[in-house]
Amino acid sequence: MKDKEMVDLSFSGSFVDADSSHSASGDVFTVNTDDGVYLRFENFEATNGPDLYVYLAKSGEETSDGIRLEKLKGNVGDQNYLLPAGVDLTEYDKVVIWCKAFDVDFGYAELSKS
Repeated sequence: MKDKEMVDLSFSGSFVDADSSHSASGDVFTVNTDDGVYLRFENFEATNGPDLYVYLAKSGEETSDGIRLEKLKGNVGDQNYLLPAGVDLTEYDKVVIWCKAFDVDFGYAELSKS
């Protein structure tokens, strides 16, 4: 990240496995930049699979009803995802790795205010 970027730890969480066949681990937190607010994955690792996407979802809501950010950039490693302007992370409080082809969650992180 560039020096002018500032880490905003106001929202953070840790990935957990969705079930015994699909796993995810690592940390996620928000980062403010001149371009907007990003979700930053660090020490991230997830079960590899087809058609994986990063979604924001509300607790108790189906992942597919949430906000699709973009395709997962890789199942291992640090990565960034730009949040759409105006997204309320107190409402969309779960970051989910979701397989569109099979409609199954691979893992998720519940975001909370730090």
